[in-house]
Amino acid sequence: MEGTKKQLQKRAYERISSNVPVHFNYGDSINFGIVTNFSENGMFVSTKMVLAPVNSKFEITIHSRHTELNVPIQVKRIVMEDNFYKGFGIELIYLPEDYSTYVKGLKK
Repeated sequence: MEGTKKQLQKRAYERISSNVPVHFNYGDSINFGIVTNFSENGMFVSTKMVLAPVNSKFEITIHSRHTELNVPIQVKRIVMEDNFYKGFGIELIYLPEDYSTYVKGLKK
């Protein structure tokens, strides 16, 4: 219970559940994943292959219904479960206006 309180206090922004496809280039490969939650300054990407280490910076492309959003990000944490990659938490390097508009639209 105490750990849960600390985690809730640590969250500066509301998480919005989602199931949105993304892709990103890292190294010599194109990688795919699913955003399982968005916030105003980041997201969690579920993927079986996490090639980028913590603090890596690159661009991720969000595939929405009407457009593609290219967002500059930094990997903040990598999540593993039972020795398998579950995904990674990322933070935006800066906040593009179209990203902010997109996330606000998800809240409706």
